[in-house]
Amino acid sequence: MATKEVKTIDIMREHGVKRAELYDIIDKLGIKKFKGEDKTWCISAEDAEVVEAELNMPEPFQVMHYQARGIKPCNNKRFFYCTVKGFEGKWPVLIPRKLQGRLLGKEFTVEKIEDETGITFRHSFFSEREGYERC
Repeated sequence: MATKEVKTIDIMREHGVKRAELYDIIDKLGIKKFKGEDKTWCISAEDAEVVEAELNMPEPFQVMHYQARGIKPCNNKRFFYCTVKGFEGKWPVLIPRKLQGRLLGKEFTVEKIEDETGITFRHSFFSEREGYERC
């Protein structure tokens, strides 16, 4: 029984990707391409599911840097209220423990993280640490 084949051109059209991008993903996953009955490049149906899952993966969250000035401590000691340049009002910023009580009136860099849950800010110290996972 012959395996069902899926044309790579159909995957490109369906997902709106370029040929080079699709072939990079196929090569990265170690999938073999072959010529189909009509002489177009194809992959097996099982491999097509794996490639489509890879194409549908969400992009990693975007990190942007801003300048902030400490206003006052929050009730939760892990956060500090700050004004962030480019944003109105005060924002709670996640800070490292070693800086608790030291940021009042100081300017420092924060990272804005925008994802499906909304906007959050954290001190740039966290991006410098290896192995730190986002809270």
